[in-house]
Parts: sequence; C-alpha cells; structure tokens
Amino acid sequence: MTMPRQVSSPSAPDIESRTLRKMTLRLIPLLALLFFVNYLDRTNIGVAALTMNDDLGLSATAFGFAAGLFSIPYALLEIPSNLLLDRFGARIWLARIMVSWGIVLAATGFVNSPFTLYVARFMLGVTEAGFYPGVVLYMTRWFPLRYRATAMTLFGLGNPMALVLGGPISTAVVHMPTVLGRSDWQMLFLVEGIPAVLLGVYLFFRLPERPRDVAWLSEPEKNWLESELRAESEKRTAHTVHRVRDVFRNLPVVALTIAKFCVIFAQLGVTLWLPQIIKTMGHLSTIESGLVSGFPFLIGGVASVMVGRHSDRTGERTYHIAVPALVGCIGFVIAGLTGNLILGAIGITLGASGIWVCNTVAWVLPGRYLTGAALAAGIACINGLGNLGGFFGPYIVGWLKSATGGFHGALFVLGLALALDAVIIVLLGRAYQRDNPDTPVPAGPEPQHVEA
Repeated sequence: MTMPRQVSSPSAPDIESRTLRKMTLRLIPLLALLFFVNYLDRTNIGVAALTMNDDLGLSATAFGFAAGLFSIPYALLEIPSNLLLDRFGARIWLARIMVSWGIVLAATGFVNSPFTLYVARFMLGVTEAGFYPGVVLYMTRWFPLRYRATAMTLFGLGNPMALVLGGPISTAVVHMPTVLGRSDWQMLFLVEGIPAVLLGVYLFFRLPERPRDVAWLSEPEKNWLESELRAESEKRTAHTVHRVRDVFRNLPVVALTIAKFCVIFAQLGVTLWLPQIIKTMGHLSTIESGLVSGFPFLIGGVASVMVGRHSDRTGERTYHIAVPALVGCIGFVIAGLTGNLILGAIGITLGASGIWVCNTVAWVLPGRYLTGAALAAGIACINGLGNLGGFFGPYIVGWLKSATGGFHGALFVLGLALALDAVIIVLLGRAYQRDNPDTPVPAGPEPQHVEA
C-alpha cells in the first residue's frame, strides 16, 4: 500500500516516510481486522435469515425490524461511549466493547422466538455502540488530517472484506455439524461471537494509546508526528467548535449527521437484504447467494482506497464524496429496473462502491469543524444518530418487499438516499469555502509516495 506525503523541509522526508510507513503497518491491519469482525458480527443475520426466518416464523417486515433494531441503542449510546473512551482511553474502552458484544452475539445462538431475537439484536446494539466512532477518534490522534482519507479507507477495508469473505464464511458455518442441539443459523451466531472476545482481550494488553507510548517509533519520528498534529490543531479556523455543548447546534455537524443517515440507510438497506435480493434475482442456492453477494463489496473496497488516496493527494474532499454517492444512486436505479442477475449485480456493485467510497472519505470532514472533546462528541453524534438509518433502511426494504412482492421499489429508495447525501455534501462544501476564503482547497503534494 502507498500513502501520499508532503515535503515540508529538506530534513523531513525520510522521517515522514518512515513514520507513516510504521504507523500504517502497525496500526491499520489490526484496526481493519477489528472492523472486519465488527461488521461480520452485525450483518451475519442476513445469511442466518435464509433458514432462520422459517424456523422462527418471521415475515419480511418482522425480519427487517429485527435486523434494524440493532441501530436504535447503537445510535443512542454512541456519544456517551465516545466521551467515556476519551476519558478512559481507547485500549480499555475498545477492549470492553469487543468482549461484551462477542458474548451477546454468542448468546444469540440460543434465541428461539421472534421476541428473544429482538432482545438479542437490541443488546448487540447496546454493546457495539461506540466501536466505530471510537476507532475514528483514535485515528485522529495518530494520522494528520492530510493523510487521514487514505488511512480511513485502508481501515475501512475491514467493512467490505467482511461482506466479501463473510458470506462464504457464514454459509460454511451454517453447513458445519451442529452441537448442543443448535440449528445451523444458531451455530453461526455462536461461532462468530468468539473472535470478538479474543480480540478484545488482545486489545487490552497490546493496543498503544498515543504515539509517545510506543517503542517502534524513534524519538525523531515521535517528535515529527506530535509536531504535525499540534500544528494541525493550531490551524483551526474561527468556526471550529471546542465545547461539547456546542456540537449539537453546529450546522455542519447537523448536515453531516443527515448525510450519514442517508448513507447508512442505503448501506444497511442493501447489506442485510443482499443475500435474499441475489437469491431472488438468480434463483440461486444458499451457498451460491452467499458467494455472489460478496463481489459488490470487494469492488467497493478497492474503489474506496483508490478514491481516498486521490483525495489526500489533491486535498479535495467534497466531490470525492458527492460523485461516488451519485454513482451509487445510478447503480441502485439500474438494479431496480432489471430482473436480470448480471445487470442487477452490476447495478448493486456500483451502488456498493458508491456507498463505501463516500462513507469512508466523509470521515475527514469532522476535523474541519471540531477539536478536542467536541471532536469526540461530534464523531459520535454523526455516527450514532446517522446510524438510525440502519434501522429505517432494512425495515423499509422489508416493508416494500411485503407490499410489492419484490425488491425493485426498495432499490429505487436506496438510490434516492444516496442522491440526497450527494446534495448535502456539495452544499456543505460550498458553505465551507464561503466561510473560509483564506483556506482554499489545497493543490496537494507532488506525486511522491511513502511505500507501506
């Protein structure tokens, strides 16, 4: 992998290159693995549904409700969770999150009715709350802003990879021999809860809190990195919010929250239903549906890294988010207009790529407006309230499926959500340039790279 760099002085390039390479190799694979397990554990209900719905007597609407129920406590607890992480540190708090959600997911393997499934999904949202914004906040303490889109997209690869590999892994698990009288889908939850617990224990002992804490950075490298982060903080504009109480009335935060809602509405709307959408389009088996449904997310992951690196290189953010969102909208419209498996897969691939690109690059934007504890609260607010889209997306897809007998109308609605995201981001970007005329969009560094 490569990360762009900006030469600030004749003596800086080697230190800068080494520091970014070390951080990328030491931190990003671990964080991406955590995200892989996180997203696998919250979305494996989509594969479980292929047999679970009949066993529990769930209608399409009831499944959509159960799948989306996770997002309500997840949204409500994001802000307090991130403030607690800011107080106690990422090592302790992220370890707590992972161990507790792994236990809850494993316990989901013992549900035996729609009501107990609802309780399990609700508790999974409670225990997972704060993981994603916590990692985003953690990364702001390591990666300077001008490298952050690349870092975020590399970390974000854990998401599509969970969907690329998660389908085959989950379908393999549901076909493995069962124990303790569990059915195939119950075994899925039991088995896939264990890695989260083990990784949580690992984090508690091994996750470094800040650059000053590690032995794998030299003293000059630590000094360079701390200087970069300090200088970045000192360059905040007059519009930067510092106090937590001001976050909730800050217009850019409100706009970013609505934009996040739109993206998560589309993301969870397609993710949790995709095995069933693919199976309907192609009349495929359970295993074939799991394999095919991973392909769109593989393309989306590759696209997100490419666009994120280009965004860091040029310094432009707005259209690196808005254009992919519009591409995703077009993709869902194409998928909604056809019943052909190949055309439908192409459309959903464009939709998934648009979602993953705009969702990862957008996390650079809060750093424009927030700092300190306000940044912790703002990231959690955007992710938490925005993740309410994760309830409405799957639920509305299920409702439309029950009402119309197919997924065509639902795909149009998912595309509309991405179009709205693009409009919000463009308006927000123009407002930022208007309010900050002395901080134009940078031309970006020369095409030099730090090899990682």
